[in-house]
Amino acid sequence: MTGVAETVMSEVKAGNLHQIIVEGETAKIIVLELVPQLYSSFYPPKTPLGLLKMQVGR
Repeated sequence: MTGVAETVMSEVKAGNLHQIIVEGETAKIIVLELVPQLYSSFYPPKTPLGLLKMQVGR
């Protein structure tokens, strides 16, 4: 997942990748860059994105 996102960011010259949010039928996935590691978390599909960002920011 991060490979595709990094390729797209590179192609459009948008800088470094900081977060990825994927929404599917049964879950939302958020991946954040926490140097030197990545943090990922899964949530129910109806969870508001604002709430996800607040939870992860803690």
